[in-house]
Amino acid sequence: MLFGNEYDFPIIKSNNFGHTETKIVIPIGTKAKIDTNQRQKIKLIENCIK
Repeated sequence: MLFGNEYDFPIIKSNNFGHTETKIVIPIGTKAKIDTNQRQKIKLIENCIK
């Protein structure tokens, strides 16, 4: 499936889901910064728990 220019927001894809050692949760609706040039590629920039 090609996404092309259909969306104007980043789409994150991962095949490492489920039974792997490293797990991460990306809360839906929480603002985050994505920088693939950094070691920590995704940083939450607002609290996701009230």
